[in-house]
Amino acid sequence: MTHAVSLQAAAGLAFDNLQVKWLGNQLPLSIVQFASSVKPVFQEQDVNSHPVINWNTILWSLGSLMVNPPAIAQLGLAAQYVFRMCWMTNQLRVQTLITAPQAASVLSLYNQFLAVP
Repeated sequence: MTHAVSLQAAAGLAFDNLQVKWLGNQLPLSIVQFASSVKPVFQEQDVNSHPVINWNTILWSLGSLMVNPPAIAQLGLAAQYVFRMCWMTNQLRVQTLITAPQAASVLSLYNQFLAVP
């Protein structure tokens, strides 16, 4: 429903923002665009990036397998996966296992593809 100012806020807004995308039949495309854009932020050779990429892969897979319009259960799954990915990214940033620019990129991409202005 709004742009997030932090990854914690993005996690908390995940269901509300994705519900708007779901109602507008934009959920599968938005998820795939978000997940595809996040992947280059975390290079595979960076061992500490794997937790984010693991959630990103699950999210991308869900989005690419959704039919349009997706079932409400898929909306729930997507919201959970986005929540977990944003929360994990923030925790890894706090623990300095990923860089602040990587975390900022995830937030920016969330706002670009998943947030509703």
